[in-house]
Amino acid sequence: MHLSRRTVHSSALKAAVHFTLSICGGCVLCVAQSGCMSKHSNSISSLAHHINEDADLLHAEYTPSVRELIRRGHCAIPYMLDLMINKDQETRLRAQTVIEGITLRDHGWIPGEGWPGPDMEKGYNSFWRSLGNLQFDSDPSARLRSVAMWRRWYANLSER
Repeated sequence: MHLSRRTVHSSALKAAVHFTLSICGGCVLCVAQSGCMSKHSNSISSLAHHINEDADLLHAEYTPSVRELIRRGHCAIPYMLDLMINKDQETRLRAQTVIEGITLRDHGWIPGEGWPGPDMEKGYNSFWRSLGNLQFDSDPSARLRSVAMWRRWYANLSER
């Protein structure tokens, strides 16, 4: 049987997407929200790889990559969860900063302004604790437990 070049590429693409979704269960959300698997996954991976470069002198947790990953939104979260297991504490600090930056906005926090309502910060803190209180400087076993909770949370986003 002879397959056209277009069919081969289409089949290869389907297989690659299936493989990627199998590894990263939550990526369905990325595809639905912004198509990041096709357009942005390589750049998100590259940003994650360069997360420690050119740190802000006054706010060491921020780098150009951190700021861009926050801007990219939910698609960056699986990459940051991988980095939360990294041995390097600065890498984990920046990964946590990205996750916080994304989820703070989900809960109403406005950059440069803060919380618009008095109870919103309490709600966010409760949300964060419900996912294991992920902290870059906690012991590895606590981080692993929290990362597992975050992965389940992220996977559930795609079901909504």
